[in-house]
Amino acid sequence: MVADAFDAALIRSDDFYASEVSNDEWDRRSPAAKVADVINWRCLRAEALEPLLRGQRAEWRTYDFGSVRPDGTYPLKRETTRCEPASVIVLEGAYSCQPELADLIQLSVLVDSPVDVCHKRLAARENADFLRSWHARWDDAEEYYFSRVRPKSSFDLIVAN
Repeated sequence: MVADAFDAALIRSDDFYASEVSNDEWDRRSPAAKVADVINWRCLRAEALEPLLRGQRAEWRTYDFGSVRPDGTYPLKRETTRCEPASVIVLEGAYSCQPELADLIQLSVLVDSPVDVCHKRLAARENADFLRSWHARWDDAEEYYFSRVRPKSSFDLIVAN
């Protein structure tokens, strides 16, 4: 893993998923609105990236993805995630190169995997019913993100996987 190789601070963008939005609400949004709101980039910026860039410990609360509510929202975990400062910060995950964070990102890397490989990885960890609804909800947003917001050509480095 990259973070281990560089003894880096690792931030997972999934920790900042906008989980207070219900599935019904996500389903009513346009692909552009989903991309704009799926990650709470304001919290990501204020609670994780900015403190680390100042050389300070970062702390934030993540969502408990194991405790999904009937409407598709998730509660926050009680414990906080702590991350010590390091000379390298790795921000990983879908939508982690949002334009709102561009001034803080020095190198953007796209790990480019074929769609069938991504789908197989998802299928290995999720059940079929969940995947059907997930693809119906998010495939258009991913297409929008990688065609309009961050096309492959906008990344500093592309790693084929």
